[in-house]
Amino acid sequence: MATVKLLLYDYYKKKDSNKLPLYIRIIHNRKPKYIALGITVNPEKDWDAERLRVKKSYPNATRVNNFIVKKLAEAEKIALDLEEKKKRDEALQRIIDKEVEAELGDFSIDDESENKETNPLEPILNK
Repeated sequence: MATVKLLLYDYYKKKDSNKLPLYIRIIHNRKPKYIALGITVNPEKDWDAERLRVKKSYPNATRVNNFIVKKLAEAEKIALDLEEKKKRDEALQRIIDKEVEAELGDFSIDDESENKETNPLEPILNK
């Protein structure tokens, strides 16, 4: 299952200021992918950690919050598409396995009498 999360990425903290960049993290099959949003915020002054939105003190806060919501929705859509693809692949694999099993079910592996080669020296060796 893919998970999507918005986070302040403190690894790339700007040296001159206290601002941190915003990233979206998508984890699928235990592999994380990070998408930079191109927004940096001061976590103490301009970031609401509970709502995961910028505060009104941030310039163009409404537009930035709408942008964040839009990008999160796109990331959720990607995560859902990945899950649907995984389910389709698993269903297709089950169908293929059933078809192969049905085709191989016609052949009898246990019937050795038809597959035995006769050895002309067998009556002599069995004495």
